Formats: sequence, C-alpha cells, structure tokens
Amino acid sequence: MEEDIKQVSQKSSPVWLIILIAIILAGILTALGWWLYKNQTKKETASTGTSGADTNVAPADWQTYKSENLGFSIAIPPSWQQTESGAEGRVSFSTTNTPEGDTPPTYPVLFANIWTEPNTNNLTLQQVADEEKNLIQTSPVKDSKIVSESDININGVAGKKIVMSYTDLQTQLSHVSGFACALKNNKIWKINFIASAQSPAAAQTAWNENSYLFDKMISAFIFL
Repeated sequence: MEEDIKQVSQKSSPVWLIILIAIILAGILTALGWWLYKNQTKKETASTGTSGADTNVAPADWQTYKSENLGFSIAIPPSWQQTESGAEGRVSFSTTNTPEGDTPPTYPVLFANIWTEPNTNNLTLQQVADEEKNLIQTSPVKDSKIVSESDININGVAGKKIVMSYTDLQTQLSHVSGFACALKNNKIWKINFIASAQSPAAAQTAWNENSYLFDKMISAFIFL
C-alpha cells in the first residue's frame, strides 16, 4: 500500500511542478509586458509632448511682434532686431541691425521674413509651396536643392514647410532657407527663415544650429 502511494506521488509530482513553473513564468511575462507597455507610453508621451510641456512654444524671454494692420503676431528671439525690408505687407527681422540688402558686418547671419498677400488667384496650399520653390530655382542661383518638404500646422491651420539650399549668384552668398506657408481668410501667409554665410558648408552649419528657432517661430505664430 505504501509503495502504491509512493508511486502515485512520484507520478503526480512532475505535473504539479510543471503547473507551478507555468504559473511563475506567466507572472514574469505579465510583469515584463506591463513594464514594456509603461515604458513605451512614457517614450510616446515625451515624443508627442502630451506631458503638458510643448517644446515648440517660444521661450518667455522672446519678444513679441504684433501687427494689427497685417493681422498676425509672432515671437522673435530676444537678440534679433527688426530691419527695413521695403516690401509692402512684409516685416523682416535679423541677428544684425544692418538693413536687409546691405552686406552684414559678419557671417553667418540669420534673417526672418513674415508677410501676407491676397490669394487673388485662389491658389491651393501646394501651389503656393510650388510657386516658392520655382521662384528660388529660377532666380540667379546655383546649386539649388530641395532639402525637405513636409505638412505642418500653423496655429490650427494646415501649412507647408520647405527647406532649400542654394548660392545667390549676385551676392555670392550661400543660403539654407526654410519656408512655411498657410492659407487663411483668403490670404497667403508666409514665414521665411534664412541662414546666410559665405560658403555652403557654413550656411548649412548655421542652419543646423539654429533651425529650431524657425520651428519655435512657427509654433508662436498667431492669426489675429
């Protein structure tokens, strides 16, 4: 009888051991899955800014330019100064106080142009973007290149963002130019950000170091 009990015990022990191991493994896998889920959620929150901190909002020390006449306001880096562009419906800012069109004392230099114009030809957003690309490529420039083109959001309005590089044959200066546009109230709205230098490499370096300013200016743009 005792021998029979031992045989039953020996036969049943592996079964309970397997069940116990399965339960432990299931617990470990569940805990691991939950940890991976929470970790991924944190990463997605950080990348999308859902934590409540928008990384594109302009810093508090930036200056605000507001034009009731043109119908917009925008935040500008504190060290930038407004320059005279001489173009109707347009305002310009720069890292130097030299008026646009003159030779700045040092390079590289950054420019920002913001302007609006009536959409008299009922252009689509893509047509506005294509028009800007064509304008640069047919100007007296060399080594023109479209670096990137993407869809963006400007203060709740669908927009386009284009980055181009080229060398101006008239000034012999190299530029990396960011262009953002949107359509609202039957108007075309444009924000242009230019890194200008005496060589393509220097212009690209200036853009790489300062393009985040362009994104912050776009995020701080407000239609009045």
